[in-house]
This record gives sequence, structure tokens and C-alpha cells, in this order.
Amino acid sequence: MYPDWVTETTGVPPVSAGAAQNLLTAIASAMITVTGVIFSITMVTLSIASSQFGPRLLRTFMSSKATQISLGVFLGTSVYCLLVMAQIRAGNGYNTVPQVSVYFGVLFMIFGMVFLIYYIHSIASLIQASNVVQSVALELEDAVDRLYPDRKKDEESESDGEDSFEKTLSTLNMNRPNLLASADFEGYLQAVDRERLLQMAMETGCFFAVPVRTGDYIVHGADVVMIWPDEGSWNEEDCSHLLGCFIVGNRPTPRQDIECCMNELVEVAVRALSPGINDPMTALSCIERISSAVGKLAERQPRKRFWEDEGSPRLLVKEPTFSDIVETGFTMIRQYGHDSASIMIRLLCKLGELAKKVHNRDALAAIEKQVNMIMNSCEKSFLENEDIQDARSRFEEARQRIGQESASSEG
Repeated sequence: MYPDWVTETTGVPPVSAGAAQNLLTAIASAMITVTGVIFSITMVTLSIASSQFGPRLLRTFMSSKATQISLGVFLGTSVYCLLVMAQIRAGNGYNTVPQVSVYFGVLFMIFGMVFLIYYIHSIASLIQASNVVQSVALELEDAVDRLYPDRKKDEESESDGEDSFEKTLSTLNMNRPNLLASADFEGYLQAVDRERLLQMAMETGCFFAVPVRTGDYIVHGADVVMIWPDEGSWNEEDCSHLLGCFIVGNRPTPRQDIECCMNELVEVAVRALSPGINDPMTALSCIERISSAVGKLAERQPRKRFWEDEGSPRLLVKEPTFSDIVETGFTMIRQYGHDSASIMIRLLCKLGELAKKVHNRDALAAIEKQVNMIMNSCEKSFLENEDIQDARSRFEEARQRIGQESASSEG
């Protein structure tokens, strides 16, 4: 136990055994009560976030450091006070009170009150639509930076055809695989260990093609690897080793799936356009963020999907094309926002701006397809007024930019 000289040296008045027990009991009770309040606020916040932004965004709220740290501080203070109380001895004219520990309990209580203010401020900020959109958008931009390398000035872009996986197999004259590895699992494909697949292909002299991509839902028994082995170099029992290269779960993740974050932004926009929420400003913010990420992606190299070893093909994996990403980012918003002039006009503006960053013919065709479908929806939904005139003006601007970039790419 702490001797009396500690309080004499510091000048802090000592606390009697009875007062110390009462003080620590009050602190422990208060901290437990505040912990219950935090749990209640967190559950209400999750309920609001689930109904307004979608259940898939709950992972953003569950990973909040403010909630985790605050719960740890309050629970830790309560446990600390209980442990100190167990060291207090009183009776027979002799009292043993850990004076320093008692005062530390008071300091922890003050520290906890500061964290309570921090927690309330963090939750109030976290639930705001603009901050939710920003959080997902930053995760999307991080996925773009992580998965897609910067394009070098002197390097041409890889072809971005709609059927690039199938076209590559056709070019290699490998349309029918000799063997197929079927999944013994079920769930959303979250990641593929490409390095391990490539190493196995080089060791066995085989060519592997993965016809599924991250984000796809894999059913039990689905073909996940197409195998072209050299004669006598492959044992069918080795197919089970390939399945260890796949990670599946109950939901998509942005680990290797850029469309995961994009789908979350699309979900926020679609919910904002619903009659129950009716928040077009949030939908417009989502369109801005999606357009920014797609524009950034247009200036990057396509992700590597084909590997060779001394001229021999070894591994081919399926990747979303730029056209797939454009469709993911804009199709559902167009479908659910067809009766909102501001949404449709903003889509036309952003797609027109994207056309200036794209120099690939297939990518320009994907943007043109979206522009045409948006304009068709406008013609059906809007009357002959200023809205339809504005939409036609934006449509013509977008078509002009697409035509200019198409002519530049052909030249």
C-alpha cells in the first residue's frame, strides 16, 4: 500500500476509508450508467443509419474509433474503481487506503467526461449525410489508388473491351478448358490470391483462367478456375489446392473490389431519391463523388489481368472493365431518378466531363450509351418546358465532347 508520505509530499489531503469507498462507488456506478447510455445512443444511431443510408454502410459506423474508445474508457474506469475498492481496509483503529489510486480514479472520471463530450460530437458528425458520403468516397478513392497504378506518359492504355476476358481466351485459342476446379464454398468472393495462383501455374506448367471476379456471389459447385495442364503435369487432386486461393464472405468488401464502395454510394443516392427520404442534395453529392472516382480511374492503367512466363500464358483473371464500372456507378441512379430534372441534368453534365478524360473507344461507347439512355428517360418524363430544354442542351454538349474524343482517339 502507498505510505502516508505520498500525500504529505504532494500536499494532497488524504481521504478516509469511508470517503474513499463512497467516492469510488459513485464513480463506478456513474461510469456504468454512462456506458449504458452510450450503448443506447449507438443502437439508435445504427438504426437511423440503416434506414437512411442502407444496412451495408453499418460497417462504417461499427468501425468508429470514438465509440470503441469511449466504451473502453468508461468500462475500464468502472473496473479500476472496483479493484481499488477491494484494497481498502478499515477497522480496529487501523485504515489502509491507497491514496494515489483513489485520486487516479477521480482523474479517470474527469477523463471519461471529456470522452463523453468527444463521443457525442463524433456521433453527431458521423450521422450527417455529407460525412457519410465523404467517408465512403474516400474509401473508394483509396481503392482506386491501391488497385489501379498511375499511367506513365509514354505508355499506351491496355484495351478495355467489354469481353476482354473472353477475347483473351479466344486469342489464345483456349475456349474449352481440359479441367475445371469447382467451388466447395459459397458466398461473396472477397479476394483472390493471384501471386499464389501464378506460382502454382509456373511450378506445374499449367495455364489457369479465373472466370469469376471479386464481388461475385459464388454458389457451391460453380467453376472458379479453368485449367489447361501440360501432359502428365497435373493431378486432379491438386484442384483442391487452388480453392485455397479464394477468400469468400457474407458480403462484398473493398479489399479487391472497387465496385463495392461504388455500390454503397449508389445505394445512398437511391435511398435519398426515395419518397420516404426525399433528399436530392445527398443524391447530387453521391453523383459528384462517383464522377470524381470514375474520372480518376479513367486516367489510370487497367489492372493487370494476364501473366506470361517465358512466352507461355500462365494466368488470366477476370476484371471489371471501365464500361462495367460506368454502368455500376450511373445506371441505378438514372433508373430511380428519372423523374428528377436536377438529377438527370447533373448526370448528363458529369458524363460529358468524363468524356474529356477518356481516350478509349469502348469506354467512350459506354459513356455514350449512358448519355443516350438518360436523354431517353428525360424525353419520357419531362414536359416541354425549361427542364427538357436544359436537358437537351446538356445532352448535345455531352455528345459533342464524345464525338471530339472519339475522333481524337481514331486519329
